[in-house]
Amino acid sequence: MRRITAVLFDLDDTLISWEGAGGYWADFRRDRTAGVHAHMTARGVALPDHDAFHQHVSVHFVEAWNAAKLDHVAPRVDRSLLEALASLGVDVRDIDAEALLAAYGWQPVPGVRPFDGAADVLAGLRARGYQVGLVTNSMEPMWMRDIELAAFGLLDHFDVRLSASDVGFIKPHPAIFGAALERLDIEPEEAIFVGDRLDNDVAGAQAAGMVSVLMCPPHIATREQHRARDITPDFTITALAELEAVLERFGRPEARSELEPEAVSCCG
Repeated sequence: MRRITAVLFDLDDTLISWEGAGGYWADFRRDRTAGVHAHMTARGVALPDHDAFHQHVSVHFVEAWNAAKLDHVAPRVDRSLLEALASLGVDVRDIDAEALLAAYGWQPVPGVRPFDGAADVLAGLRARGYQVGLVTNSMEPMWMRDIELAAFGLLDHFDVRLSASDVGFIKPHPAIFGAALERLDIEPEEAIFVGDRLDNDVAGAQAAGMVSVLMCPPHIATREQHRARDITPDFTITALAELEAVLERFGRPEARSELEPEAVSCCG
C-alpha cells in the first residue's frame, strides 16, 4: 500500500470558491489596470484613456494564456503588462516591474471566499503529520496570492506554496509538480494532489506519479472539462471534508520530525 505523507492542493475552486465572483470580476480587473494606468501617467508616460488601455492590456493577458495552453510556459502579469506598454510605444527598459505590480494592486476578489472548513482541513492535515502544499496556475507571483491566503486565514497552513508565474510552467507540465515535491523532499508516490480541473490537476498529477483527487463542488460540476472521457481521477470529492475518507485508505503518515520545516514559496 502506498504511504501518503503529503497533500498538495490547487487554489482556485479547490480551496477558495469563485462561485460568487462573477458579478465582480470585470470591475475588479478594470480596477487593477486603472492602478497601472495612473502609475504610468503620473510618471509622464502618454497612454490612451483608461478604457482603451484596459482593453489593450486584456488582449495581452488573453494572448499570454492562449500561448500557455499550447506550450505550458507560464504567463506572468508583469511580463504581460510590460509587453502591453511596449506595444503602445512606451520605452519599458527603465520601468520597475515590482513598482508596476504594486500599482496593479492585487487583493482578494470580491465574492471569492474559502470553501467551508478549508482552514480546519489544512490545520488538521498538518496536525496529523502530513506535509501540505499549494500549487496554483496563477500568472500572479505567489506573494500576490499570499495576500488572499492571509485575508482568508489560510496562509500559515502550508509547508510550500508555488505559483506557476514563479516556477515558469503551468500545470499539467511536470516541472511545477516536481518543484513542489522537491521542496517537500518526497517521492511522487507519497503525495496526493487535489484540484478542480481534469486536464491540469488530475492528468498532470497522475503523469507525475501522484494520487489524484478531483475537487468537484456543485457550482463547477457541469463544467465542460468534467465531461472528459479520457481522464479519470483516482478519487472525486464534492467538499474538502470528504478528503479524510480518501486519506483513510492509505493509513497515517509517520510522525513528522520535531523541527517543522518552514513554509516557503518558490521565490523564497
